[in-house]
Amino acid sequence: NLYRIYAKAYGFKVISLRVTNCFGENQKTQGPDIGLVGLFIRDILSGNPVEVYSDSKRKKNIIYVKDLAKIIAYISELELDTFEAFNVAGIELSLEKLLKSIIRIAGTGEYCLREFPESIKCMDVGEAKFDDSKLTAQVGRQDFTELDVTLENTVTYFKNVPLGAGSHDI
Repeated sequence: NLYRIYAKAYGFKVISLRVTNCFGENQKTQGPDIGLVGLFIRDILSGNPVEVYSDSKRKKNIIYVKDLAKIIAYISELELDTFEAFNVAGIELSLEKLLKSIIRIAGTGEYCLREFPESIKCMDVGEAKFDDSKLTAQVGRQDFTELDVTLENTVTYFKNVPLGAGSHDI
């Protein structure tokens, strides 16, 4: 809302992207803001079983960082008035498919289903559906990099970067 106000008051041209679960090379490998995919990869490579609360069929949206960069490039070329906000949905998949793909690519790992702890249930967004029709109307339907390719690149990155090391963790 602050951007919307400034854009209107001062004539700024502002584009806000609402992005969920972005992942890829050079992302953080530690900390609270590692993200869903990064957290799964880190735990799997560390030998920790991933705990899935509720149902492994629950769906999430994810987007590979290089696909997001292409969208940003397209959006930056648009001639828009003052303030515009866009949802970036990426791809939607079940936690089960995501975890099975990571485990297969990593060559190790497991996950287990758990009941939702009340402390998490009260803040979990569940299955958030992201409507990116406004974005699609502006830049067209996007072709995303194949899931296995994105996960292979990210798993390889995590394997080659000492956990907790690197400037991306500052």
